[in-house]
Amino acid sequence: MKCCRKHGKSATFSAKHVAILPGTGFAAKLRTGQPIPFRPATGTPLMLYEAATTYLLFGSLVSSVGVAMVIWHVLQHRVHQEDKSLSRVEQRFYEQQYRRRMQTSALAVTLGALIGLLGYIPALESSPIFATCYVMGLLLLSLWLILLALSDAIASRVNSNRANRRQRQLRDSLHEALMELKSVNDVTVKHVDYDASHEAN
Repeated sequence: MKCCRKHGKSATFSAKHVAILPGTGFAAKLRTGQPIPFRPATGTPLMLYEAATTYLLFGSLVSSVGVAMVIWHVLQHRVHQEDKSLSRVEQRFYEQQYRRRMQTSALAVTLGALIGLLGYIPALESSPIFATCYVMGLLLLSLWLILLALSDAIASRVNSNRANRRQRQLRDSLHEALMELKSVNDVTVKHVDYDASHEAN
């Protein structure tokens, strides 16, 4: 454990302060006794401040994407509600899709907020157990988000295949109807030609 001085005061740091900030080089400086730069305004070690800023920016990006997804899904849902040509099955599918995607978007906003707070919760630095639980919670939320996205992709694929199958069945039915109509017309034309030739004789 090393000590650094700022404005005549001693600040003591240990490995637990950097356990959740990998890659900053802060622990290496503690071990070697190298001077640690401080942020003048708050006295916070500069590397910890930069890591916290990185977490905040990344979390803000994730949350912004989630908010944009929420807006987009709401607009799409209104379009589907106003589309009177949709069947009952299609309307039910789009309702379920809307709920899944809104849940995914809200989860993305929550995940981004939790990531952004990584560098601003004192308990993360003072309690390794709390930090471990916090990171495990982030991993579980990320896994849940991935599973929701996969389930939505699978459901959309199944619905697309079902719609294509209905279109093929409709096309085949129309083709059979046209062939039947054509055969009836051919018989009628042959009958008319036969009657005309018989009257001529």
